[in-house]
Amino acid sequence: MQLYNNGLKALLLFLPLTVGLPAFAELDEALSVKSDCKHDAQMFRCVRYIKAHDGDTITVEIPNVPPIIGHNISIRVKGIDAPEISGHGACERQQARAAQELVQKVLSTAKRIDLINIERDKYFRLLADVIADGKSLSQIVMNAHLAYSYNGGTKQKINWCEFDKKRVPAKENQP
Repeated sequence: MQLYNNGLKALLLFLPLTVGLPAFAELDEALSVKSDCKHDAQMFRCVRYIKAHDGDTITVEIPNVPPIIGHNISIRVKGIDAPEISGHGACERQQARAAQELVQKVLSTAKRIDLINIERDKYFRLLADVIADGKSLSQIVMNAHLAYSYNGGTKQKINWCEFDKKRVPAKENQP
């Protein structure tokens, strides 16, 4: 009976270790993924999407930085100008909602989002190239004809009613 009890004790001590090995492997794998998400001066990696204001402004959560810098941070998407939700005409507002929906769909389904080439715009907002699963968000929105190329300065006067005629149907412009 003593041998049985010693064997049972050994099994009870050893079993959690063997059962825990897969959990340790998963933890190790998760930590190795996280090491790929380290930030540097020009890039925030593995940010979490919160919402799209329109086609060229989003809100994100930047992990592993103080909340004053990384919590609910508004990002201006570099390289494009999209119609405004509170625009001056029905066409602009309609295009703005379509751009917002596209950005929301792309970013909410992305497995990884990085902000690269970070800088400040003329209004001191964060300006960045937004990369969703390796693809440029600005290129996705422009390919859908829901934004035009813009790199600061004076904005073009766009007739969003005419711009809409070039728009690619939604099912064709998915990333």
